[in-house]
Amino acid sequence: MLTPHFTTRALEQRSPRVRQIIEDALDDVERLGSDGAVVDLQKHFALTIPSRVIMELLGVDEADREEFQRLSAMRFDFQSGASASLDTIQESIDLLRKVVEQQRVNPGPGLIGTILRDHGDDVGDIELAGLADGVLTGGLETTVSMLALGAVALLE
Repeated sequence: MLTPHFTTRALEQRSPRVRQIIEDALDDVERLGSDGAVVDLQKHFALTIPSRVIMELLGVDEADREEFQRLSAMRFDFQSGASASLDTIQESIDLLRKVVEQQRVNPGPGLIGTILRDHGDDVGDIELAGLADGVLTGGLETTVSMLALGAVALLE
């Protein structure tokens, strides 16, 4: 079900948009630091890029992306304890389930909409929301960590 969306060809087709997301994030970092202010690279660079790419890949509406960005940041913040992280995961899955329900009526161009068009009633809302959450989780934390560590290495 997911394989066709992660082939070399499919990823190459997304490459121009990913480059644009990276350029936008770098422009934001430059703008935020233009007056000499300290810029949180974790928030404005390392987290922003993969979360935007994944949200677009999934087909999440622009209006919901800020909430997903907030949940993405909270998801791996264990300072508030494991239960807070688990609550955030559940909140994210609930939001994804709403996205799936909306796209079941009007499928979008992203992964969620494509799966609904291709598989329809063969996949349930909870199942697809969980699958989308797996894509979010699998692609987010590792990429955020590598971007943050890469930025630190370059700065040093």
